Amino acid sequence: MAGPLRFGKLVSLQLKRRTPFLTSKQTLNSLHNHCTRKTPATFVYIDNGPSFRNFPRYFSTICTPENEVETCFYEVKTFGKINIKSPFKLDVQPLKPLDYPEMNQFICEIFDHNDPPSKSASGFHKFYGMGVSINDKKDIVNVDIEVAEGIELPLTCSIKIPIKFNINIESGDEPVSVKGFEADTINITTKKGDCLLEKLRCGNVKVVSQSGDIISATLLQGNIELQTGCSGSISGDRFQGQNINCTSEHGGVKIKSLYADKTLIQAKSGTTHLVNCHGTTNIEQDSGKIKIDSASGDLHGKINQGDIAVFVADCGKINFEANQGNVDIKLIESVATYFDLEGQSVEINESIKHDRNTSTNNSESQLTLCGTINGGSDSSSLTVKTKQGQITIGQQDWFSSLNLSSR
Repeated sequence: MAGPLRFGKLVSLQLKRRTPFLTSKQTLNSLHNHCTRKTPATFVYIDNGPSFRNFPRYFSTICTPENEVETCFYEVKTFGKINIKSPFKLDVQPLKPLDYPEMNQFICEIFDHNDPPSKSASGFHKFYGMGVSINDKKDIVNVDIEVAEGIELPLTCSIKIPIKFNINIESGDEPVSVKGFEADTINITTKKGDCLLEKLRCGNVKVVSQSGDIISATLLQGNIELQTGCSGSISGDRFQGQNINCTSEHGGVKIKSLYADKTLIQAKSGTTHLVNCHGTTNIEQDSGKIKIDSASGDLHGKINQGDIAVFVADCGKINFEANQGNVDIKLIESVATYFDLEGQSVEINESIKHDRNTSTNNSESQLTLCGTINGGSDSSSLTVKTKQGQITIGQQDWFSSLNLSSR
């Protein structure tokens, strides 16, 4: 290291890698207050590549808890964007408004997540390099972490930024957690790493994983695009937005509450399970099962091989098609609709008030039923077709439709 670190108008460091800055929260706060009021320090950092110029940086070399490896933080704008590339476990959260009412700080902490911490944690910084750059306007932050080939470190990268910052993340096989933001855009890509989302209210949210699970533990609001492959699954508590797209290969999709103008769910196999869905919902699946506990609005589903089970609380335009599989539709008592049903076997429960015409296509061993339920309605229709399977139309009361065991 080229001499001791010190405060001043300009300090230049020539390093092979970044020197870790170890801080305690108390030291960070006091140092931050001191620097912002009196002596904001400007540094040039050169790491065999990019240089970072003209931004205040606050640091301390005082040692802190055993599991902490590196900490640094900078002043930024309230509105901006952060680009993160990290091979470590990643946790991104907004600054706490009580601690940072001006919402103008970027804080990055690297720590050992083992419990208890590794005895060699203080030496982990030798095996990775971290670069942080901020543009002159202080509204774009770039974080780039690289690890030596073949090295696996038990480290977590924790980043705190203003609540309105847009976020772009590229990660590998470790999990990513993003919580509590109100941004315009959030984009996340992972390889095998799972992605956890919590309390996000955004314009656009896009998560793409090669094989990791995508989990939204609470509200996810915005135009939503979630995509995962292999055995990765998609699960959500409450999705809300204009357009929602979910794509999985074999892991399945489960969403408890879905409120959207347009929803598209695509899967190769597995189970697609919607506890509640509202709006126009389209489901396209090759094999597996489609299960909807309560549907309101327009609903379209297509499956090549597998069963469909749906409860319709508010009937719009309902259309289901199966090549090989049974279709079980349950209706609330008050539903009034036209129906067109075609399958090897078609049964309408006698408790449902309906009028029907029956026709049989002997060449394909198909039975077709057309008619009305509760007199029909011009605003609703029920069309179900299965080439190799049976169709069952039943009735279910409102309380049973709550299906509290699934919530």
